[in-house]
Amino acid sequence: MDEDFGNEPKKNGGIYIAIVLILAIAVIVGVIFINSNKKPEKIFSKNVEKVFEMTKEEVEDVNAAKVELELSAEINGTDPEIKATNEILKAIKLKLISEYDQRQKYFNGNVIALYNNEEVLNASGIIQDDTMYFYLKDLFNKYIEVDDEYLEGIDLSSLFEITTETINQDLLKDIEKVILDELKEKEFEKEKVELDGKKVQKSTLKLTPAELVDIAKELLTTVNKYENSTEIKELIDSMKEANVNDEEGYAQISIFTKGMNSDVAKVQFLIVADETVGGIDIENKSDDETVISFLLNENSSNLDDATKYFELTIKKEDENKGTMLLKIFEPEGNMSVTLTLKYSIDYDTNIQPVNIVKTVKMNDMTDRDFEEIQANIENNEILSSLIELLGESGLGSSGYPGSISSSVDYQDYSDLYDYNYNY
Repeated sequence: MDEDFGNEPKKNGGIYIAIVLILAIAVIVGVIFINSNKKPEKIFSKNVEKVFEMTKEEVEDVNAAKVELELSAEINGTDPEIKATNEILKAIKLKLISEYDQRQKYFNGNVIALYNNEEVLNASGIIQDDTMYFYLKDLFNKYIEVDDEYLEGIDLSSLFEITTETINQDLLKDIEKVILDELKEKEFEKEKVELDGKKVQKSTLKLTPAELVDIAKELLTTVNKYENSTEIKELIDSMKEANVNDEEGYAQISIFTKGMNSDVAKVQFLIVADETVGGIDIENKSDDETVISFLLNENSSNLDDATKYFELTIKKEDENKGTMLLKIFEPEGNMSVTLTLKYSIDYDTNIQPVNIVKTVKMNDMTDRDFEEIQANIENNEILSSLIELLGESGLGSSGYPGSISSSVDYQDYSDLYDYNYNY
């Protein structure tokens, strides 16, 4: 009995040692795995594979959809004329609503202009029953049918044919292999940097002009195996004859990653010369927000002193809805323009074609028809004022709608609707 008792600690000790060894091996394997994932060459190749994996996803045929866009703009600046122009722009919104139904061979593209949320123009272009129409709501009480001569032989029904053309997967595989093979032969740089106040890893690949030309030749040669194009062959031959000087600069691609899984936080593309650097930053602020910026420094190769010329922010609410903001900077004039586009796509909508009852062919429109359109424009004070402003010298030249006297000497708009115009 005593002998058995004395052997028990040895058994438990062996189990403890085995557990410790297993844990140690697991930690070592984990560290190796994490570090291998953080190797720059691994980060580059993994993301290249991810991009090509996306091309293999099946694209479903879209039989019906409704797309809604809302566009607005603002100008920021200190100049009084810019401020006056901005008062106009802030009040204007443009809505674009498109309905498409492949089975019914129906399309309706609707443009709505609003000023201070009041509708000032509502126009539609419609394809229905193999016929094209225009409709000017509140300006003309008939649908204007486009005569065949203006369509220049276009078969409207062919616009609703679903294309069966697919991407050549064999070609994509070969292109992916070329890129991955090139990455295996390159040297990478790795460093810890700060991005938005957080430490991230920056993995960088630099390519000389000669290396860029060699990669381009390899890719074009791969493509030409499938295309057999004379133009591509001539382009390859011209590259072979090109005298590339590596001292002219280099291209640089950097991937900023964070976390144990090396999630991509930002991708940066730079072209660097002796006294110039330009580049594009693509930064993932979150799963639903991406910011794309273009920067340029024409005085040195220091990106920190570069000037930002535009910034595109994409914010997604879901897969089919979101907002895009494009800011355009004019540094010398201390001015910026912001364009805001809200978008929404509905693939499950039930499209109901409009009921077209009163029509007139474009070639059959009479003087009375044009007079009706002109009179309705003149009765719409905001629309007529905007047309006058645009016709004179552009937005901001003489105030904005609302500040213009209602007693306007209206111009003759009939030339805008000249039915002999070659559409």
